[in-house]
Amino acid sequence: MLLYYVLGVIFCNASSDGNLKMVYLKEDVPSPKNYSIFVTTASYSIDYIIENEKNIFENAFGKSINTRPGSKYWVRYSLPIPKHTSIVVEYDNVLNIEMYYQDEGGNYKKLKTSKPSNFFSERDIFSNKHAFTLPHISDSLKVIGKITSEMSVGLGSLLNTTQNYSKKIGINFLFIGIYFGMVLLVMFIAMLFYALLYQKIYLWYSLYLISLSLFAASYWGILYPLLGIDKIKYIHLFFPYSCITLSILMYTKYFLETKTKFPFFDVVIWISFACKILVVALYLIFELDFLYEQSIDLILLTPTLIVSIESVKKGFKPAGIFLISMSMIYVNFFLHSQEHTTLINSLMPASLRHMMSLWGFYFFIFSALEILFFNLALVQRFIILKMEKEYEHKQTLSFQTQALEKERENVDLKEQLNQNLTVLVAQRTEQLETANRQLIIQQEEIYRINELLKSDNQKLSIDIEKLTQARLLRKNLSFDEFQSTFPDESTCLTFIADLKWKNGFGCQKCGYKKFYLLTDKYQSRKCKSCGYKESSTLHTILSNVKFDLRKALYLSYLIYHDPLTNIAKLSTDLGLSTATCYEFTDKIKAVIEEKVPKNNHSDWTFLFELKLNVESEKK
Repeated sequence: MLLYYVLGVIFCNASSDGNLKMVYLKEDVPSPKNYSIFVTTASYSIDYIIENEKNIFENAFGKSINTRPGSKYWVRYSLPIPKHTSIVVEYDNVLNIEMYYQDEGGNYKKLKTSKPSNFFSERDIFSNKHAFTLPHISDSLKVIGKITSEMSVGLGSLLNTTQNYSKKIGINFLFIGIYFGMVLLVMFIAMLFYALLYQKIYLWYSLYLISLSLFAASYWGILYPLLGIDKIKYIHLFFPYSCITLSILMYTKYFLETKTKFPFFDVVIWISFACKILVVALYLIFELDFLYEQSIDLILLTPTLIVSIESVKKGFKPAGIFLISMSMIYVNFFLHSQEHTTLINSLMPASLRHMMSLWGFYFFIFSALEILFFNLALVQRFIILKMEKEYEHKQTLSFQTQALEKERENVDLKEQLNQNLTVLVAQRTEQLETANRQLIIQQEEIYRINELLKSDNQKLSIDIEKLTQARLLRKNLSFDEFQSTFPDESTCLTFIADLKWKNGFGCQKCGYKKFYLLTDKYQSRKCKSCGYKESSTLHTILSNVKFDLRKALYLSYLIYHDPLTNIAKLSTDLGLSTATCYEFTDKIKAVIEEKVPKNNHSDWTFLFELKLNVESEKK
């Protein structure tokens, strides 16, 4: 970049040759009125063009003619060049040009072929544009040129004197040196901020500067010689231009913190980012040149301008300078998109229009301004964030100091409370010890009373048992009195089970003594060895009884004590059929006749301790 600056100073201060006088042009002027053109797709030689120039060339003065890929454009014009003066003709830097001029003998001589890949020193004139020096040979110098391009570029040319053009080149290189020097300085500052803060915003800003530098290098024709590119396509401008748009979108997102402050615009910015990626992909796949239109980028960048305005309304101070930068970008994009339109040409003076069209002066001015304001916005944002952090740090220190003072107060209060608690604990401990002694005395008294109650309960249980047995041994209990002792079948089953297994359980199949107590209503037991199940009534006189067990027990009780009981009357009192009563009483009498006389038992409960065989059960 320093080289461009030095070259600019040299060219600005260089004087013209003593034989060349500034008597012709004071500024750039367009192509002459006799500017003619011949368009073809065939590859004709210069000899063919010279032989047929009267028939093939058409006047193109005042017409807007752009190149098309695959076509060859032959231009012809004559220039009145005064003595001791040379003229410089200049074309766009993306063209491939061969220039011929007619010497004194009427023959055409070839000037240097100028390609985009030629270094500036390899061109006819040291310049970043295609420039050719046309010497004074006669009062009217005839020129023929062959032009090709892979882009749609205007075929117009600009003319100037050698001395004026040299100064213009110097100014141009001076601007380029200043521009890239400023970009490098700002990029260094951005990376320094990133190293200090580790925030993505500075990486996106650096990407923006790199993209802008690549676009400027392409726009000013500096990049093509460095990369050796001859066939310039829109992709060489489209790619860095797209990176500018993408980096601005992300830079806006992180600068204005849209994710937290403007969630809606954050989504819109992501959508714009995705749309631009899609546009780039479509261009790379299908090479649609209309996708290079800057109006697409203006639309996609609209959310950044709107959210900048909203951020200013909310009082975010750096957003003001940021909004100015975005406005500069919009103006720059707009002017670039309208560079060759009638609107711009009609609003500008001729001298300013030529300078801007030729050198991209507006691009330099607005790019420099947007970089300047972006950098100011970053610096202001950094200062504000730093002030906020310092304020937060002071607040934190203040809170910490207050917390320490509060902690000291709490420690003092805690010590005081501990002392008070120690006294209270001692008092309370003494009270508890006294209460414990009283409780021990009360516990001993309660234990003595419980022992007395236990002894009384045991006596009472024995008395109740004797009373119950006495009642059961009575011979004249009515059914209602009997039911007071056996109120339900569950009581009856418990009574029978206790009598049946009062000497312990023994499995009828395997003789095993241990069992599981089942939860069925017959209070059955299940052998733990073989799994045999036995109900409490099985193998007793109550086995297979189909009526109420209380009535069966009562019948057993009556028949045992009075075998001559009136069965007919008893069946009526109990609500049973006479046949049922006779059948069951016969069964009881048979057991009594078989078992009782031999054992001489007087307790009727002995009937339920007897284990009957299968035949007796069936009877």
